[in-house]
Amino acid sequence: MDAGKIQRQAEGAALEQIQKIFSRPDALENLDQIRKKAERKKAAVEAMLRTAVQSQLEGIRTALGHLQTATEDVKEIEKSTQRTFEQLQAVPDQYAAAMENLKHIFNITDTIEKTNGLINKVDLLGAHKNIMELENARDDLMFEVHKIQSSKTEYDKN
Repeated sequence: MDAGKIQRQAEGAALEQIQKIFSRPDALENLDQIRKKAERKKAAVEAMLRTAVQSQLEGIRTALGHLQTATEDVKEIEKSTQRTFEQLQAVPDQYAAAMENLKHIFNITDTIEKTNGLINKVDLLGAHKNIMELENARDDLMFEVHKIQSSKTEYDKN
């Protein structure tokens, strides 16, 4: 609606009300009472408006508080998601290392038997090669165990 139109409607309603009040000849004698009644009515309307505005402001404050809390929660979730994502990045690497280590573990018996055979045939160079492979496999496995224990300790700290 147009503000000018609302103003004209309010003036028209006020004019009708004044005409109604002063349509009787004795209304001028009660002018003080009419003025006090109008002032009380005006004060009551202003009080209702103040209450409504205060209620709206309180609602807005509450909503802003909820929005701020939600924003903080979203930031915390974002950080947590990022940490989880970073931890999950290591999983494929750990899986590949575990598969490689399983090959070493399952081949240990065969390698030991081959090494014994090479020693019996006096092929010390071949036996040395197999022993070095076993030592490397052991070192790789111990390194993976150490990494797991280190990451577990780091995870426990968080």
